[in-house]
Amino acid sequence: ICPNVMDTFKKTEFPFIYACANNDLEISKWLLEVNPNINVAINKDNAFRCACVKYHLDMVQWLQSLAPLCKTKIFLSFSKIQHGMSLD
Repeated sequence: ICPNVMDTFKKTEFPFIYACANNDLEISKWLLEVNPNINVAINKDNAFRCACVKYHLDMVQWLQSLAPLCKTKIFLSFSKIQHGMSLD
């Protein structure tokens, strides 16, 4: 990857969210390894919500492990999704 593309990756969490939404655990982990400053909870936990909506359990569990202090919030969010409730 050329340096300019990597700079863009570092400035946005979109590739991370996209990888999580598409259940690409290896890419998600790699992106976080390359840029440990990725805000995994950006945009109201968008990566997590996308993984939940698509029932990507492995991804949901991995994202949950990244934010141990938010497990209650995350668990409640996943429970709401399982029961067809809105996250708002």
